[in-house]
Amino acid sequence: MIDVDKGNIPLISSGETNNGLIGYISKDGDGVANIFSGNMITLDMFCNAFYQPKDFFSVSHGRVNILIPKFNMNKFNALFICTVINAEKIKYSYGRGMYSTEAENLYIKLPFTYDANHKKVPDYDYMEDYMKSMPFGDRI
Repeated sequence: MIDVDKGNIPLISSGETNNGLIGYISKDGDGVANIFSGNMITLDMFCNAFYQPKDFFSVSHGRVNILIPKFNMNKFNALFICTVINAEKIKYSYGRGMYSTEAENLYIKLPFTYDANHKKVPDYDYMEDYMKSMPFGDRI
């Protein structure tokens, strides 16, 4: 753990468990890092994708990418997307890490529907309904 004051803001790093959480620190952080708004997805160098519901810090040495949604993402959409990204994990390891250039070019398959102009658009309602239908859906 880096030398910072304990607090209640999550500190996210690379890791396969606990949403990448390594501890809680104060709002001052390490004096260098910026705090990120919640409702984002973190993607580490090993292709571990986690939904971060609350504001958080990310360690700079952890090679964590912050995926900022360009749509009105909710926790159900985020968890669906994390599941799809995590299915790609087999392609990444120390030899081929999920660095920012890889993350920018990551192509994931999502369910789609057609909008009023007959253009394909992600089907966020389906993603949400699917996650809610899971046995744990009522506990999300």
